[in-house]
Amino acid sequence: MSSVKTMLCAALLITSIVFVTCDFGKIVSCCTRVSSRKPKDVLVNFLIQKEDLPCVEAILFTTNEGKFICSRPKAPWVSKKMKEIEAMKETTVNDN
Repeated sequence: MSSVKTMLCAALLITSIVFVTCDFGKIVSCCTRVSSRKPKDVLVNFLIQKEDLPCVEAILFTTNEGKFICSRPKAPWVSKKMKEIEAMKETTVNDN
């Protein structure tokens, strides 16, 4: 139960950070660079970021420690990790 709350809080935090806008209506906090390297951190959630300069197309992963990692969407490991996270969420929801 607490892991579901943690994931929901992390998702809300990411959404807040990514979609914060300034007076000019431009996103002020987003991924402007991405990495293809697979992180060693435990990834617990993700958001898909569309390109809207200066923001680049990215998968924004959240670690279990609350860090954010901007990853290249076409990196070989990214889609597999996204599916794993979705399956984990499904299992957690179905267990409750």
